Amino acid sequence: MAEAQQYKFRAEINQLLSLIVNTFYSNKDIFLREIISNASDALDKIRYDSLTNKAILDSEPKMEIHIIPDKVNKILHFVDTGIGMIKAEFENNLGEESFTICQDKEGEKLIRGTKISLFLKDDQLEFLEELKIKELAKKHSECIFYPIKLHTVQKEVEEGKEEERKEREEEINMDLEKKIKDEIVQNCLVLNDD
Repeated sequence: MAEAQQYKFRAEINQLLSLIVNTFYSNKDIFLREIISNASDALDKIRYDSLTNKAILDSEPKMEIHIIPDKVNKILHFVDTGIGMIKAEFENNLGEESFTICQDKEGEKLIRGTKISLFLKDDQLEFLEELKIKELAKKHSECIFYPIKLHTVQKEVEEGKEEERKEREEEINMDLEKKIKDEIVQNCLVLNDD
């Protein structure tokens, strides 16, 4: 009988993570459910802590989840007003290879909670679309107790500006569209308020 040889199993952590993610999460939509579920858990924790320490909600009484798509930079932001996490909690709970921690010196400061920013690849940009986010939130997160607010941006032509532009075009026969700027309006839609 031939003698057996023993080999050690070697795997790169990135390959292993890719295998796990692609095997367990073959449905790419699941990430939204997981992030919203984690945000809801963080809000449950702060609500539970507030039962014995009322002052914990003084700095930020709102308990909600925000989804903020940034189409220009291809980033999908999730912000909750839950208990938050410190750097050590991220490292202990998520491992070292699955994320990057960096201090955002220029960004907005959260009073309380967590902000997660997902930098999307070009083949995942559908997740920045309002309809896609609404569909996924309804499908996976309809029973979340806390309001889930989707921030949307739309262009609105300032009242009277369109008529003014047409009159001026007729008067001086030139395109003034560049001179009249559209106003950007931000809206916030509650996705799970049924």
